[in-house]
Amino acid sequence: MALTRDVAGADDENLNALVEQARELHRKATALQDATPAPV
Repeated sequence: MALTRDVAGADDENLNALVEQARELHRKATALQDATPAPV
C-alpha cells in the first residue's frame, strides 16, 4: 500500500466495502424472510 495514496481513493474503497457488506446483509435478510412463514 502506497503511503501517498490519495484520501478520496481510500474513501472509495471503504464505500465499496460498505456497499458489499450491505448487499450481503440484504441477501441474508431476504433469505431469512423467505424462510419465515408469513403471519396469519
